[in-house]
Amino acid sequence: MADLFPFRARRFRDPVTGDAAACAAPPYDVIHGDERETYAARSAANVVHLTLPTPRDGLDPYASAAARLSEFCADGRLVQDREPTLHLQDVTFRAPGDAPGTLRTRHGFLALARVEPIGQGAILGHEEVLPKAIEDRWRLMTATRANLEPVFFLYRDPDGAIDALLQPVRERVAAVDVPLDGMRFQFRVAPPSIARDVSARLADEPLYIADGHHRFTVSNRVREEHPEWPGARFRLALFVRAEDPGLVILPTHRFVDRVTQDLERALRARQDEWFDLEPVAPSALLQRLADAHGAMAIWWRRRGEAAIARPKSSASIRLGATPEPMRSLDVNVLHRGWWDAAALATTPPTCRYVRGEEDPIGLAEQDDVDLAVFLRSPPVATVLAVSNQRRFMPPKSTYFFPKAASGQVLYRFEDAPAS
Repeated sequence: MADLFPFRARRFRDPVTGDAAACAAPPYDVIHGDERETYAARSAANVVHLTLPTPRDGLDPYASAAARLSEFCADGRLVQDREPTLHLQDVTFRAPGDAPGTLRTRHGFLALARVEPIGQGAILGHEEVLPKAIEDRWRLMTATRANLEPVFFLYRDPDGAIDALLQPVRERVAAVDVPLDGMRFQFRVAPPSIARDVSARLADEPLYIADGHHRFTVSNRVREEHPEWPGARFRLALFVRAEDPGLVILPTHRFVDRVTQDLERALRARQDEWFDLEPVAPSALLQRLADAHGAMAIWWRRRGEAAIARPKSSASIRLGATPEPMRSLDVNVLHRGWWDAAALATTPPTCRYVRGEEDPIGLAEQDDVDLAVFLRSPPVATVLAVSNQRRFMPPKSTYFFPKAASGQVLYRFEDAPAS
């Protein structure tokens, strides 16, 4: 089912050190405030010069990124592989909540996948997208005609056959060590012969989007709008085994900053219809939630009311058109149950998303939040099951941690593989 392609990648190279360590950064959507300038200062070849471009020489940010990309290729900040192959990306890290000193390692590799509509073939997704997040990445991809950073795929490999093919590369090929935000990434280049074997092994498997639904949606749009660009038929991706013991999903919580009187009245009325509530002190909310399977935590901060909220049996009946396992997911009950019901009486709540790696209780207090809803992260098996059913959770339902690093390689459409 899946079409995976080795490719002649453009590898990042710092003009001073000659390696990629100073060129790496997190994906564009988790870089905030002054962080962009911090990464940019690390190297004239850092990937943020392309993924988060700034106006330059009278050019808008998108045209500026295209001009910089051409400069990088011309002056050696991007060096092209001689043969099509795969690039390994492994990361060692401590996950939020792990005991001090506990380290995990997640293994992956970079290659190209064929672009096709999500859910209609081999590429399966699990989240809806936010339209406003599409436009910016579409303009950047159209201007640069490149994939500047990867999406993140999962693939099934229960017996570890692909890991067995790649393990000799990890043992014999020297790695570029990349410290990044407290984590240690390792970049390696695989021999072309192994790349062909890995591609053959995945030929009958579906691919599951873990992170990058918006970017893959943009790739589909560009492919449809520009059939004259053969390279737009392919997408740079990080491939990670779904059974990898280093795979971590963190929750993404919901904060509502300004709750009007009408909205509060509607939410509180529907809250009692959808949930059985167990009052809990705010300081104990997250600890209590960790042991409360199938529940969420609700904190009316200004009122000082906090509770573990367990969906009533009637909730499953009300959401009966949705199959399990998604029907019982806390994020589904929240958005398509409680909040949709409240929206029938007033303007629906507008939330912002808070990643599970942060201190959500502290952030809610600091930011003067009216309503905070804390969720649990779904297991990987649930994400795969929802994807296989061609169903989609609400946006920002999962946060695979850590995200794939950017700044190892990129893919230009002009380097499209023969197919």
